[in-house]
Amino acid sequence: MTAPTPVQAGVIPAALAGRDIVALAETGSGKTAAFVLPLLQRLAADPYGVHTLALTPTRELASQIAEQCVALGAGMPLGVCLIVGGLDARPQALALAARPHIVVATPGRLASLIAAHADVGTAFGKAAALVLDEADRLLDAGFEADLSTIAAALPASRQTLLLSATLTDALVELQSGLLPNDPLAWREEESEGGEAGAGAGGADPASTSGAAPPVRRMKTARTLTEEYVLIPARAKDVYTAHLLDPATLDARGVGAAIVFVGTVKGAAALGRLVVELGAGACRSVLLHGKLPQPARTAALAAFRAGRARVLIATDVAARGLDIPAIDLVLNYDLPADPTDYVHRVGRAGRAGRPGAALSLVTQYDVDRVHRVEAAVGRQLEAAAWLSGADAESAVLARLGKVSKARRAAALASLEDAELEAGGGTKRRRKGAGGGVVGGC
Repeated sequence: MTAPTPVQAGVIPAALAGRDIVALAETGSGKTAAFVLPLLQRLAADPYGVHTLALTPTRELASQIAEQCVALGAGMPLGVCLIVGGLDARPQALALAARPHIVVATPGRLASLIAAHADVGTAFGKAAALVLDEADRLLDAGFEADLSTIAAALPASRQTLLLSATLTDALVELQSGLLPNDPLAWREEESEGGEAGAGAGGADPASTSGAAPPVRRMKTARTLTEEYVLIPARAKDVYTAHLLDPATLDARGVGAAIVFVGTVKGAAALGRLVVELGAGACRSVLLHGKLPQPARTAALAAFRAGRARVLIATDVAARGLDIPAIDLVLNYDLPADPTDYVHRVGRAGRAGRPGAALSLVTQYDVDRVHRVEAAVGRQLEAAAWLSGADAESAVLARLGKVSKARRAAALASLEDAELEAGGGTKRRRKGAGGGVVGGC
C-alpha cells in the first residue's frame, strides 16, 4: 500500500476524529482498510478491552476481516476474536471473556451469546466503535432483532461506521441525521476528473457532512467487462460445461472463476454435474449455507490457494470476499435483486484489476436484466464470442456428454437422499460437501 484509495482518503481522517460515517464505494475499493487502519491507530493510543466490534452478514466475510485486522495490526500487541455460527459456542464465549481488542462477528451468533451469557454483554460496555460492513444487508429486517440485542450491550457514546457498495433506504435515513457524532456521508462517484466526491458540492470529504449530490445508487468496477448470453433455459448446463472447460477458460485468460447459483439445491446439483463431467471441467469446490462450517472453510481455502479453479456458490460468497485471482464471475442464475448482482460481479475486477462477468439469460430472465441495467445505469453487452454458428456448434457438441452427466448426477443425488432417509451411512462421493472435484 503506497497511496490511499479514494474511500480511504475520504474516510480515514473523519474516522480518526471520531465522527460517525456512512461510506459508499464500489466493491474492491479498499473499504476494509478504510475503517481498520484508523481504529487501530486510536486503539494504539489507548489500548484496553473490547475497543471495536465489527459486524458482517456472512461467516466468510467475518473471517476475512479478522485476518486483515491481524495483518494490519501486526506491529502491535493486538487481540482479535472471531465470533461466527457453525462452530462451538463455548470457546467463543470464553474468548470474549478474555476481552480481546477487536471482535469480528456475525449478528446471529453474537446476539445468542449475549442472551445466554451475562458476562458476554458486559465485555462491550466500553466499546469505542461499532462497524457494520455490508451495512445495506445488515440493516435488512432479518437482522433487526439481533442488532437490537447487540446495540443494547454497547455504549450510546460509541462511534458508528457503516460501509457498503450499494445504497438502500435504511442507509439514506442514517445519512439524514440519525447518527449523533457529526456524521459524514461519503460516496465515491464518477466525475470528469475521475475523482471521488463526498458531501455537498464535492468538497473535502474529510470535513463535509450532510447529503451527497445525486449519484447512481449502484456502481460496478470500471475495469469490469459485463456481458450476457441469451439462451434457452434447457441449455444452461451445456453452456456452463462449455464455459468451465479448461480449454475455454485458458482461451479467455481465466485463471479462477466463481459460478453463482440462486439456490442451495441448484448449487449442489451443479456441483454434482461438474463431478460427473470429470476431465471435461475444471477442479471446483462448492460453497453454500447448508454445508457444515468446516466444509465451508475448507472449500474457500482450497479456492484461495489455487487447488480449485472454480468456486460454485450461492450468495454467501457474493459479499466482501477479496480474492484477487478471480478473473470471471458467471451468473448461472441471474438474481432477482440488482443489489445481489452488483455484489456478485464485484468479486472480479477488484482494486483496478481487469475482470469479466457473464450472465446466462434465459427467456425467463429478461425482466431481471432490465432491472440490473436500470440500477447500474447502462446496458449489458451481448457476448459476441458466444454467438454465431461456430460458437454454437462448439457448445452443442457437448450436449451428449452433458446429458449423460446430468443423468448420473441425478442418480447420485437420489442415492444420497435414500441413504439419508433410511438412516444409513452416507457414501461420500468424490467432490461432495465442498471437496475438490474435476481435473484441470
